[in-house]
Amino acid sequence: MTSMDDVWSPTEINGRLRKSLAQSETAKVSNLGGQNSVAVSLPEKTSVEFDGSAGDHFGGLNEAAKITMQGNVGRFLANGMSGGEVVVIGNAGTEAGHQLGGGVLAIHGQVSGNAASFVTDGMFLISGGVEGDLGIGMSGGRVVVIGNVGGNVGKLMTGGEIYISGKFDESENVKITEVVQSDLKDI
Repeated sequence: MTSMDDVWSPTEINGRLRKSLAQSETAKVSNLGGQNSVAVSLPEKTSVEFDGSAGDHFGGLNEAAKITMQGNVGRFLANGMSGGEVVVIGNAGTEAGHQLGGGVLAIHGQVSGNAASFVTDGMFLISGGVEGDLGIGMSGGRVVVIGNVGGNVGKLMTGGEIYISGKFDESENVKITEVVQSDLKDI
């Protein structure tokens, strides 16, 4: 799939992607126009590159696909992801990484609201900051933020690890420790 001159519905985009991925393990979608629920539940061991902008729920329910987006995405990025890799080279809306259960999620930009709510496993990397809460209800996994966090950190958190290189509000529910060499190796 090389380009989209017309504005297609998410159903048409996802249908064409699945058809293309049945014949090849890779696909490219250019000029995505902000549609919701694109790249949801793609076939395992496939790789899709997007450019443009995506709406809400981009890359949701990913199990083993590699999804790359050159552009901004809306709310609930990679919602319910259990494996694979989602990379956004741009900014994401609120609730990025909601219910991440495995795989690697990376945002090379900012999150404009909450991030990493109810994470149970996986790795979530954010190279910019998070404007809202981070790690609410988190029970596993690792979250790395190279930037500031504007809201609560780790509220109702029962497990997992959060690494923040920027500023954040310290609260009674946050146990702060210095990063040691073995942590850096794991990250």
